[in-house]
Amino acid sequence: MNTITKKFEPVKIDISNMTHEQWLEERRKGIGGSDIGAILGLNPYKSALEVWHEKVKGYTKEEKENIAAELGIYLESWLAGKFKKWFAKNNNGVNIEPQRMPFILQHPDYPYIRCNLDFVFEDPTILETSAIECKTTNEFARDDWGEDKIPDSYYLQGQQQLLITGYQRVYFPYLIGNRRFDVLVIERNESVIENIIKTATDFWNNYVLKQIPPAPDGSVSAGKILDELYNKEEEGKITEFPPFGDEVEWLEKYNELNTIKKETEKEMEVIKQKIKAEMGDAEIAIAGRHKITWKEQVRPAHMVKESRFRMFKIYSKKEEVKKNG
Repeated sequence: MNTITKKFEPVKIDISNMTHEQWLEERRKGIGGSDIGAILGLNPYKSALEVWHEKVKGYTKEEKENIAAELGIYLESWLAGKFKKWFAKNNNGVNIEPQRMPFILQHPDYPYIRCNLDFVFEDPTILETSAIECKTTNEFARDDWGEDKIPDSYYLQGQQQLLITGYQRVYFPYLIGNRRFDVLVIERNESVIENIIKTATDFWNNYVLKQIPPAPDGSVSAGKILDELYNKEEEGKITEFPPFGDEVEWLEKYNELNTIKKETEKEMEVIKQKIKAEMGDAEIAIAGRHKITWKEQVRPAHMVKESRFRMFKIYSKKEEVKKNG
């Protein structure tokens, strides 16, 4: 087995004998690679408020029982094996040996900036050590992956790994919906790394240590955390906002947007009804790049009486919809 070399040595925290709960508690002590995208508002599934809640209050029950994450960990060894074959195929048969990294790695100068690495190996293409970050996702996310295309939050995760290790390259072997395997290569980007240091430092010092929650961002994640933070009201308590405060301005804006929403929804319904009138008893209609379906659906009889109805859907693609496609 080759010796793993680094430009500098990050602090290692051994997690090989930790339980899942102990590992989660250790993660609360710093900002991990999967956190930075959320803090920057680039993770569609996680908000800065949720990251803050994890560090200050602890993890939600949902996070503690994340089946998708557990499955991803289970598949890491399989993906590493696939990556080994991919690397040999794309590098004249050169054999590599991915090595597990059973540590949380901590930056020596910024102890609150941390990461996990799935695997590392001696990379003969650059004569240095490179990281391997394995990813699994479902078919709904397939458009986020491709040649030189990776979700922003994962790109930032890779850059944070390069920041902490001093490496120059991280490989992302990924599996989409148990059907498609490929590999993306991410090179070190110093300007992005500088922004990660600045963002993580600000978040840790001004929000986590001071226990001041960041503003909610309208995401499902932020809504979930607010519901958990304030899951019970205090009977009889009344909060009175200043008459010229931000809250009044927010509520005026809310009412304005609500009016626009109602008008927009009515206009959309008029369009739907016009399309239905033109379709009549047709099951499918094609209009330029749009495909419309109006098919019978059956609602099974469980708690209510069985019913049948036609489900109306509009699909719009970037390219023209072909009638024979």
